[in-house]
Amino acid sequence: MTSAAPANHFGSLQTLRCVAAVIVVIAHAPGALRRAGYQSVGTWHAANGAVDVFFVLSGLVITSAVGTRTRTTRSAFVVRRAIRIVPLALAAALLATVTLRPFDAAMLVRSILFLPTEAATDGRFTSSYSAAWTVCYEAFFYLCFAALLRFEAARRTLAIVGLTAALVAVGLVLGDRATGLLDFYTDPIILEFAAGVALVHVVVERDWKRVPAAAIAAAHLAAWGILLLVVRTGRDELGDWRVLAGGLPAIVIVATAVMLERRSRFPRVRAIERLGDSSYGLYMSHLFVIAVGGELWRVAGLTDRLDRGVLVVVVLVASVIVGEAVDRLFDRPIRKVLASRLLGRPPSLVAHGGVS
Repeated sequence: MTSAAPANHFGSLQTLRCVAAVIVVIAHAPGALRRAGYQSVGTWHAANGAVDVFFVLSGLVITSAVGTRTRTTRSAFVVRRAIRIVPLALAAALLATVTLRPFDAAMLVRSILFLPTEAATDGRFTSSYSAAWTVCYEAFFYLCFAALLRFEAARRTLAIVGLTAALVAVGLVLGDRATGLLDFYTDPIILEFAAGVALVHVVVERDWKRVPAAAIAAAHLAAWGILLLVVRTGRDELGDWRVLAGGLPAIVIVATAVMLERRSRFPRVRAIERLGDSSYGLYMSHLFVIAVGGELWRVAGLTDRLDRGVLVVVVLVASVIVGEAVDRLFDRPIRKVLASRLLGRPPSLVAHGGVS
């Protein structure tokens, strides 16, 4: 084994965050097209694959950030993670409740508690801010990680893998009898967090110099191609084992990105890495931009005058700008104050996770 910088210091992972967040925005852009009045608007399910990348990233980054330290207390860990995800998630839930959907007090309460709500129409899980179902998984993973925090690193990894595998096994045994939150938290997608945790030991802490860089780069690009092609199907249509269709390519994408960067073969673009660093702001604000953008487009009478592709580009650019503004003007200042008051340290020590 060789020593390595914490994974949250890898620019390649910030790049992956940026790419995944942009894919999510583009995949949700049909919402703007429908609001604008375009006809025959399809659905691009690539957002599913981007979420798989986020989940693997989360497991890897959190594990690497903690490293072999066993002195970190559970309470300090939970507070750091809460500072990272709660302010923006709470703001998004409150704003979405009064702008994007009919008021639902029960759903709002569950969203504030990072618990998803099962839709009565199709059984899919959602939140007040619909994209925040992924953050519910993030919060659950942080709690599981905190419970095992005092374990030595290798034992902690084995425990997390064992815990997630056991939960998935329960879900498979129960089948349709697993309903509500039990169904949500036994979904095989949670194995992607465990995979990210394991990647720290398999990739970050090991030397892969014997593997040709060209082969690693080819595997990276192939995994992206497979991910974007396979997950064109809706996540519900793929069934319980969408984790194989999306999770395996996502694992390869994250692993090969780290391997390439350690050889200085991964392209570094500071602007892209900066957008990756602010991707949580983009993720938690883009649905508002999509909604407003579609309505303004229709009111301005642009639907019949401009191709729908122009609106997709406008929404994407606007979402990136708004996401950056949310990060700089709202999320970071709040985290700075909370970190100073609750932890007595700067927020730079509050490591980033996957979606967050």
